[in-house]
Amino acid sequence: MDKTAIKFSVVICTYNPIKGIFNKCLDGITAASAFLEPYEILIIDNNSAEPVESRRYVRDFLEKNKNTKVITELNQGLTTARLRAIKESSGELIIFVDDDNFIPEDFFLKGVEIARQNPLIGAFSGQVILEFEEKPEDWTKKYWGLLV
Repeated sequence: MDKTAIKFSVVICTYNPIKGIFNKCLDGITAASAFLEPYEILIIDNNSAEPVESRRYVRDFLEKNKNTKVITELNQGLTTARLRAIKESSGELIIFVDDDNFIPEDFFLKGVEIARQNPLIGAFSGQVILEFEEKPEDWTKKYWGLLV
């Protein structure tokens, strides 16, 4: 079976995203899409104060990624946004990328490969490598491994 046999959707749920962080997230999506193109990319705007689609860098992303659409979910909350994404997506596999995640170029390729090789797995996650804007206090280190 070839790498493109699984039709997959990429979902990014966001609420009032921080420009530099969200833009870097979107850059990673674009780079990963060059390795293996998603069937669709859904940006779920979870009722941001300024609509996500009105931001220049998001419009640039939409221009580069024609298979993307922005969906507004007025009921705030990550669970509500993800449920809306599941309802709206049409892929066989849904890859959730948080709006503060920076993925490697082979992220989609590896995700599809894992799904293809393990069809009975209902959910799986990638490795989390933490990147901090400010150095956290030392006492927090023992909890870093719990972040996913």
